[in-house]
This record gives sequence, C-alpha cells and structure tokens, in this order.
Amino acid sequence: MKYHISSLLVILIVSLNLYINGIKCEQDETDIVPNLRADEFNSLLKEKEYVLADFYAPWCSHCKKLNPVYSQLYEDMKNRANLAIVKINTVIEKDLNNQYDIKGYPTIILFRNGEVCIEYNGERNVNSMKKWLVDIVDKNVSFIQQESEFENFMNTASSVHLVFVGSDEKYLDTFKAHCLSCKLVDGDCAYTDSTNVSKNLDKDNATFFFDKYSVHRYPHGESDTLENYRKWLDEYSQPTLQKFVLEPEFVQSLVSKNKPIVIYFHKDPNDLQIIINISEKLKDLAIFTEAKADSLGPDFPKNWGASGNVYPSIILVIMKEENQNPSFLNWDESVELTEETGGDWLKKCIVDNECVIWKKSAPIPDVDVGPVKTIVYDNFNEIMEDDNVSIFIKYYVPWCEHCKKLEPVFKELAERLSGVSDKLVLGEYNCNENYVDLSFVNRYPMLALYKRGDKSNPIVYEGEPTLDKMYEWLLSRVGDVSENKDEL
Repeated sequence: MKYHISSLLVILIVSLNLYINGIKCEQDETDIVPNLRADEFNSLLKEKEYVLADFYAPWCSHCKKLNPVYSQLYEDMKNRANLAIVKINTVIEKDLNNQYDIKGYPTIILFRNGEVCIEYNGERNVNSMKKWLVDIVDKNVSFIQQESEFENFMNTASSVHLVFVGSDEKYLDTFKAHCLSCKLVDGDCAYTDSTNVSKNLDKDNATFFFDKYSVHRYPHGESDTLENYRKWLDEYSQPTLQKFVLEPEFVQSLVSKNKPIVIYFHKDPNDLQIIINISEKLKDLAIFTEAKADSLGPDFPKNWGASGNVYPSIILVIMKEENQNPSFLNWDESVELTEETGGDWLKKCIVDNECVIWKKSAPIPDVDVGPVKTIVYDNFNEIMEDDNVSIFIKYYVPWCEHCKKLEPVFKELAERLSGVSDKLVLGEYNCNENYVDLSFVNRYPMLALYKRGDKSNPIVYEGEPTLDKMYEWLLSRVGDVSENKDEL
C-alpha cells in the first residue's frame, strides 16, 4: 500500500520541517542505508550496474514500517560488487521525485545501467524482497550439455524459458544481452550447441520460447536480420497466458502493468485451448490469465459478476485512473464461447469500447411483503423509475460476516421507518446473484440512499451501521417525517 499525497501537504511539510538554507538529509540512527542527494545518486547510477532506490517521505508511516526491512536487505546485499542499495528523501529531492514520476510512498525502483529497470510491487518482507532482487541481479545464461540439465532448467519456477541452439556468435551475443536485460525479469535463459540435449529442440540455429501453454521457434538464417531477432525476443519476453492465483504479489504484478486483465474460467481441459489461441492473437491488448472453475473457491466467479454455472466464461477487468476502481465486464453466458466469438468480444471491449456485456439477475420475487424489499437486477430500473419514493439499499453478499451481522439491524430499521413514511423504501441487493457495478459498490456491506428527484446521485452511508445512527442519518437526508409524511 502506498501513501498518496496532495501538493498542498508537501508544501506544508516543507514549510514546517525544513530550513530554507543548509538543508541536510536527516536519518534515523537505526537506518543504515545510505541516504543520497541528487548529485550523489546520479553519480552512483553511472558507477553501478544495479541500483535499488527507496523513494520515501519522512512523515510516511508505511515508509517508517519498511525501514527495518530495507535496512536488513541492505545488510544482506551490501557486499555485492554490481549492486548498490540506497534511499532518496523525496521531500528534499523534489526534482528526483518529479523525474521518476513518484506518485506514492514508499516507491522502490531497481535501476540498471542508469535506467529504470522495474518497480518492486511484492510483499515488503526481507525474504520476498531478497529473492526478487537476487533473481534479477544474479541472473545468468546457462550452458546446457546434457538431457538432465535441460530437464532441470525447464523445471525452474520461471514463467518463461528461452533456449538458444546453435553457434552463431552474433545471435548468441544478442540472446545473452536480452536475457540479462530488464525486459526478461521473470524468465530463465540457456544455450547449447547441440540438439542432442533434448527431443524438444529439433533444429540447429534456432531460439525456442517455452511457457506452460505453448512453444515458439525462431530460426536463424542468412536472410534474417538481428533487428528482427530482437523484435522476436521482445515479443516473447513475457508469457502470453498465466495461471491466475489469489496471491497479493501476483495480483499486484498484473495491476502494475496497467493493462486490461482477462480471467478465463474453465472446467473442461479441452476448453483451455480456446484462451491459448486467443491470447496468442491478442497478447498486445491485454494480460491473459486462466483458472479452473473451482480453483479459487466456489463463489469467486460469482463475486466478479459471472453466474458460476456456465463454463467457459470470461471476466475482463479494465483498469482506471489512479484511485478509481476498475470495471468488471462479463462475457454474455447465453452465447457460446469460442476462439472467434471470444476474440471478437475482447477486441470490441478493449479497442472499440462498445462490447455487449452480460448482467445477471436473480428471479423477480412473486411475493415480497416483508419490511425489506428484495431488489434484483431485472427490477432495479423499474424501482428507480418510481420517483414517489426514496430508496435505501443494502448491497451485500451471503458469505460476508459483516453483512450477516447487519441483517437483523437493517430489518429492524425498516420496521421502525415503516411507521414513519410510506415514501421511504428499504431494500437489499444480493451482489452474488445479480449484476453490480463494482466501480461503485466497492465493499460489503455497502449502504446507499437514492433520493426521490435525484436518484442518479446516490449518497453512500459512511457512518456506524447501528439502528439509531442509520435512522437519524436517513431522516436528516430525506426530511423529518415523524410529524408529516408528506414532507418526504
């Protein structure tokens, strides 16, 4: 989590805490990591192959929490000749803050040969950070001579494996340079001068790309150019399809790429080929992931808008501007999902911004006489069109403990208000069974008031979910109706 700030706050902090002249970079006595000024930092970028920099603000609580972790990382890695670990106080070094477009604190960036390599978005503990850093700075290109070496290489956890076969030094040098660059962070490379090491390497003078789902081969020949080869290596630096897992580091890695995210749910193993083919064709448009229907829990597809009953299915996550919730678009489950229909739908959604999305609904209740009305997607608009009443809606999911705790309180609130006015309706909306705009409903439970005459601008209840607090809040928003119901 990053601490986002306003420019006004920066000005206030600078005014209160820094001298106009002779500013010095203050450090906690327990902080052993070098804290650099801009000129020192720029010189270091020229001297070291790798520089890891923590861009922080002294007042930031998340930065303070990171200090002992970052100090231990520095202690563990300080003797590496090709690496330096430093800190940058962005309150003082405002030009560096602007140069590298730092939006929140702390921001941890790895530089290679003076240029930004990659931002760290994983878990902030020593083991995770150290493994991530070692995997990058200690990366090498293995030479394979035996079948067993090839098998060991292919069994590493990296998402991408590149293998060079042949003896052309121009291509081999280009291959090695690419493998050691920041373009291939989550990948391993090896080379061999013989196809005897594996039955999977069927030709000399070729480069092979392997991930979990596909194999691609680039043939080297006299008619080819190194420029084309570099483009091919760039294209296959990242996997075209990944397994979706509910791990913070993985999810953050997807979000940090700032591209649409495709999650493909399937039950039949044969259906996996559909998304493999789609991802190959549309890999430039989105990040493609896949998951077995029950691998993330029985309610996971439902939580994001799918029915949970029809497979295969697609959920498309469209990232928005910073501090805005993403949009979740669902495949129309009444249409057969094929390579052609799925690919066309994704292109219309991502490129044309005009795709048809499926909006599920629970059945409209035949009888609904309780104090809390059941609202479903198929009758939501009809209820909203009734401008004679204001509506207070509880958005919930059945598995949420806070929602369960609120249920009797909300029912009692409805009963109390029913004796006050017939122009204020309380309803509940099951977000597991009905389409919900997740860019608006961002937590469970969530309470929102749709006032008559202004239902396009719902007011979200932010107070304590107690009977008296909600009752007073509603009366203050829709008018004191205890004496005269017509005032609503």
